[in-house]
Amino acid sequence: MKLFEEEYNPDAEIKDAILLGLKALHSATEGKFDVDTVEIGLIECANPTFRKMSKDEVASYVEQFKQ
Repeated sequence: MKLFEEEYNPDAEIKDAILLGLKALHSATEGKFDVDTVEIGLIECANPTFRKMSKDEVASYVEQFKQ
């Protein structure tokens, strides 16, 4: 929670919010996560319907974070 309190920006783009979530997950799991253990769901303002990201989409974010 502390990480979100310190770094959350309500004006952030969705990609930045996802990366912040992965940063928090990395901290909580001591870096022990990968595409097979992470699921990301979205509700966007333009289309307020829940959508779960595909494994390929999740992989692109996990790869960005681990770089």
